[in-house]
Amino acid sequence: MVLISKGGIKVAICKTTSGHYAFRIYVVDKLGKKKQIYRSDPAWTRKSHAELAQSDYIKKSKQLEPVTFDEVFNEYLNQKKMTVKHSSWYDIESVYNAHIQPTFGNVRLDRITPTTIVSWQKSLLIKTFKGKEYSNAQLSKIQKYLKAMFNWAYLHDLIDKDPSKSMKPVKRYEIKKNTIVILNPEEFKQFVSIVDDPVYETLYQVLYWCGLRLGEAMALTFDDVDFSNGTIRVSKTYNFKFREVTPPKTKNSYRVVEMPSMVVKKIRSLISYYSGKYEHDGSSPLFGEYAYRTMSRRLEHWIKESYSPVFTHHDLRHSCVSLLANAGFNDFQAAKRMGHDVKMFNETYGHLFESKQKEMTKAMEKMAVN
Repeated sequence: MVLISKGGIKVAICKTTSGHYAFRIYVVDKLGKKKQIYRSDPAWTRKSHAELAQSDYIKKSKQLEPVTFDEVFNEYLNQKKMTVKHSSWYDIESVYNAHIQPTFGNVRLDRITPTTIVSWQKSLLIKTFKGKEYSNAQLSKIQKYLKAMFNWAYLHDLIDKDPSKSMKPVKRYEIKKNTIVILNPEEFKQFVSIVDDPVYETLYQVLYWCGLRLGEAMALTFDDVDFSNGTIRVSKTYNFKFREVTPPKTKNSYRVVEMPSMVVKKIRSLISYYSGKYEHDGSSPLFGEYAYRTMSRRLEHWIKESYSPVFTHHDLRHSCVSLLANAGFNDFQAAKRMGHDVKMFNETYGHLFESKQKEMTKAMEKMAVN
């Protein structure tokens, strides 16, 4: 028996003990599984008979093999696990199990049509979670993941055309609420003055005056603080769900942030506070390790005690951007400090810089006249 490769498929013709011929084909299916196909027939009295039958079988095998959406998802997720962070593929898996699998999981991929997808989209608009309708952000994410899986299946030759190609994302009409809360310096000082825990007080100072994301601040170590230059190095983030330190959100998030002198003093005081209480080295977390729920409860308590506007940890970051805008810095300068690219920064904070744009335009007009 001699193995011959035909277009990546290994084949073999052999003579059986009964005197007729048979063929073997060694293939790897669409999902990467190795298979051996063996066929024999007493009518194949000549080698050419088996070769012809083998050729016909290969032609048929090149047709798309039917697979279910579940099979596609498992392979898609395995690939994602090698290329994205834990939190990202966990999110994909959660969305799939809750919103996609119940409708498409056991269905053959080649039997899903654009009409099927439209029907599924309509069902998303009437579904609720804990009595609340899905927000447009949730709807967008669910539909984005479905489309990504179909695209992956198409690129890997599991379907001859993508039924989601013409899919238009559905969303419900909703009045966009301004959920950003901006604290001015007086309001922040009023709030932080009643915080009686030096760890949390220093954390809030860093969030407000340096504009870090909460995860970035909680991932800071002692080695990330450079007292000689008055800077902190942002190179990682803390994932509260999995309690692990991972690379930061984007490549722009890698940055060195210069601290105001009062923040430098607060961090020095915090380290003195640790002395004799906690053992630490350069790799120890600067603000310890807390559950997100615990941190939220403490924040709510101090907000209530200080009669401050109700805000979130992330609102302290928003407030920092407002401070930069009011100080006259442009969007590029602010985006660099905050770890954003300018486009994304303007989508979120562009309204804060509108007045500055007008001031710059008036200044240029004045120069042109003179």
